[in-house]
Amino acid sequence: MNGAYVGVIKKRTYEKLPAESIDLIKLDEWKRYVRPLREAKMISNFSDAGNTCRKCAILELERRFYGDKTEFIFEGTPEEINKKLQYTEIELGAIAIDPSTCLQEDLLDRHSWKQVMRLLQDEYVELFCTIEKKKPQETT
Repeated sequence: MNGAYVGVIKKRTYEKLPAESIDLIKLDEWKRYVRPLREAKMISNFSDAGNTCRKCAILELERRFYGDKTEFIFEGTPEEINKKLQYTEIELGAIAIDPSTCLQEDLLDRHSWKQVMRLLQDEYVELFCTIEKKKPQETT
């Protein structure tokens, strides 16, 4: 049911970490609310340990979802970096058929959407062929 959001979460998380400030949960009040309150904290105010954790999180996201094999954070514009984001076929299919994510240009560019549509067409043809094979044969 939430398969389409995997790609959204990857992209949005990566967009937030390199920003100048990050919205952090207010730890002193986190149990008071169903949805914890957050406050913006400037990266420049992070402790050394906080900055190290943030950099490690960025590197790990780049390794897992962007195909990075280095120990250095990507450099480039957000558009250039987002082109490196890797989705599985299942994630792409879920993004394409979920009404809340379908055809959103901020998730995938036009070329990627065309690839996704071809993928869905191929899956549909395969499903149709499988169903046709399982139909009982008519006798005359």
